[in-house]
Formats: sequence, C-alpha cells, structure tokens
Amino acid sequence: MVYTQRRALTEEVGVAWVHGSDLGVAVSTDGERTWTYRGVIEGRATEPGRNTFWAPEIVHERGEFHMFVTYVSGVPDAGPGTSGPSGTTRAGPRSLHLPR
Repeated sequence: MVYTQRRALTEEVGVAWVHGSDLGVAVSTDGERTWTYRGVIEGRATEPGRNTFWAPEIVHERGEFHMFVTYVSGVPDAGPGTSGPSGTTRAGPRSLHLPR
C-alpha cells in the first residue's frame, strides 16, 4: 500500500501539518489483517527541500506499474491559494523506487 504520510505531530503553524507529506509504503502478508511499514518512496521531489505529495494512485497497465500523485512545491501553511506550483506527476515502472 502506498499512502499519504501526514505530519500530525509537527510544530509548524497553520495547516502545515497536512502538507510536506511523504509517500509511505506498507505491506501485508496476511490478507490485510496486519501491516508492516517499509519506509517512504524516495526521489520523487522535483524541487529542493520538503515538498508535498498526496492522493497516490498506482495503476497496473500491460504488465507494468505506474504511479500518479498530486504534488505541491514546498509546505504551504496558510490554506488555499498560498502554495507554490502544483499538479499531478507520474512515475513510470523504471522510476518507481519502492522500499523493500
């Protein structure tokens, strides 16, 4: 499972706790009764520093996995209209580096 890893314990102001999120990875080997944390997906940022990722979607197409994820530059702290550039980015099968 790939999920948005919120920063609920951050001491930053405003809505920063919901931004600056990595993409966490967890696996289950018992029919999703228990999960093991495997780390975060590295190398997705297109800008230096902490950035925001959310709503990952992984698609299996013609034998390959592709991930689409919403991306925001930086860590907005004041709500809508205060963030840097944003959009959706794609990771193809050769650039989707999942922790083992």
